[in-house]
Amino acid sequence: MNQLNFFKLAQYFMVVAFTLEIYAAVISREEFKSFLFSAYSILSLVTFFLLKRKINSLKFKSNI
Repeated sequence: MNQLNFFKLAQYFMVVAFTLEIYAAVISREEFKSFLFSAYSILSLVTFFLLKRKINSLKFKSNI
């Protein structure tokens, strides 16, 4: 996966996560709020680890 596609994917994950957070704030039923918040948290963590892995691989390539 090249760098541009990777950052587009990370940006897509963050947009979806932010949208889920907005829905969780608007919806009044507690079970949906907890489900959307957990989905937001999982997407945020996945995006964070993907970005961290990509940044570390870029650092490794620049050291060679």
